[in-house]
Amino acid sequence: MTMSALRSSFIDDPTSPTLTAARFDRELQQAAETRQQQLDGLPRAQTDEVTRAQREALNQVLREIAAARKRLVEGTFGSCTGCAQSIPVERLEVRPWSATCISCARK
Repeated sequence: MTMSALRSSFIDDPTSPTLTAARFDRELQQAAETRQQQLDGLPRAQTDEVTRAQREALNQVLREIAAARKRLVEGTFGSCTGCAQSIPVERLEVRPWSATCISCARK
């Protein structure tokens, strides 16, 4: 699906089977809430390396989700930030906060 087709399919109709901006926004919000709950559930001790790494990973995903929601509002959601090509819909369905296509992510 091309970026223009993806954008044109963003219909604010929750009953529509097509991809919608509202659907992606809901998925991003749910992902953020889940990650925040996971973060809140971690021990507060900063001396544990594993906990510190988990905390940083969750914070990174939360930053990526916030950036994806911003791209959604700006109308650039679905475009790779590396090469400006369309991110495959299948990638966005699995990881809606993806900012890059697979090729750019591998670099």
